[in-house]
Amino acid sequence: MTSISSLLAEYSKGNFSKKLEVSKKLDEIDSIIMGINMLGEELEDTTISKNIFENIFNSVSNILFIINKDGIIIGSNEYGKKIKSIKLNKTRVSNICSIKSISDSFLYLTSNIGTSFEAEWISVKNKTIYSKTSIIRLSSQTKEGDANFLIIAEDLTNEKEHHLEIIKTIISTQESERKRVANDLHDSLGQELSSVRMMLTALNHKSISPSNLDILNSCNSVLINSISELRTICFNIMPATLESADIITAVNELLNNTPIETKLSSNTDYILLEKEKKLALYRVFQEFINNSIKHSQATLMFIKFKLKNGKLEINISDNGIGFNTNTKKLKGRGLMTMKNRIDSINGDFSIESNKNEGTHLKILIKC
Repeated sequence: MTSISSLLAEYSKGNFSKKLEVSKKLDEIDSIIMGINMLGEELEDTTISKNIFENIFNSVSNILFIINKDGIIIGSNEYGKKIKSIKLNKTRVSNICSIKSISDSFLYLTSNIGTSFEAEWISVKNKTIYSKTSIIRLSSQTKEGDANFLIIAEDLTNEKEHHLEIIKTIISTQESERKRVANDLHDSLGQELSSVRMMLTALNHKSISPSNLDILNSCNSVLINSISELRTICFNIMPATLESADIITAVNELLNNTPIETKLSSNTDYILLEKEKKLALYRVFQEFINNSIKHSQATLMFIKFKLKNGKLEINISDNGIGFNTNTKKLKGRGLMTMKNRIDSINGDFSIESNKNEGTHLKILIKC
């Protein structure tokens, strides 16, 4: 019996390969020994299978979490342990997973089984991990009869950062070209048109026949309009206020040249932003206003700035005819352009619209 106790002690240590010899007597003790030896073989097979599974589970280069019906993380692979504040059987997935515009990540996850969506996680180094996340229901169930779930999050951080760098480069190139064109128009064509007008004004009108004087006045009127149009074009391409003023002043100047009624409110008089962020926001305002006039048939627009704790929230809305976001959301060129510009400054962008209910745009950035 001492040898049987020793064997069971070895099994408790995980040494399932140990065996006891069976005597030729084949008595009751031998039967017990045979049963224990068979148990060891089964435990060894089970352990090997479990080790293989754990090796595969931990070698996957995606974030893997097993969660229960309450959204509590009960299992994680090695990659998942890179996520901040992970404590098995204690951490709720909604506390570490952020899905934009969704307040309860767990309810969203379990109601979208089999689909993929964007989600953000925070690493132990406080860096945001951008992912393509999906969830599946596990076939095995708990003793209570409730199925567990497997969360699979593919890390797209490097891909997203590379994509943002490309967007930043494209936007930077576009803005440099805009500035060059605006300066060229102002310094060359603008100056030439102004010079021609000065020469026409300097002519002695008394020596000109009435018919030619009418032509001269018409030419002068066309020049005045052309100079005015040229200034408007230069302003739209690269407004001078962006170089010297803050975003509120720049937007106010833009609204003054808008043919629809606008109402702007802010909880501060001045917002200090980096040039890159100020320019990106200004271009979004231009695009939204342009869409409201051309497509939404809007007659009224509301703009609200809210600065709090180093974060700037901007809400822009109109009273236009709106559109169905389910079919058009972020597919149009203008909408994609606005989103790309906000993405390029690491901001949050969301747009809502319904038929005959106008359009609402919300932007959130760090100052």
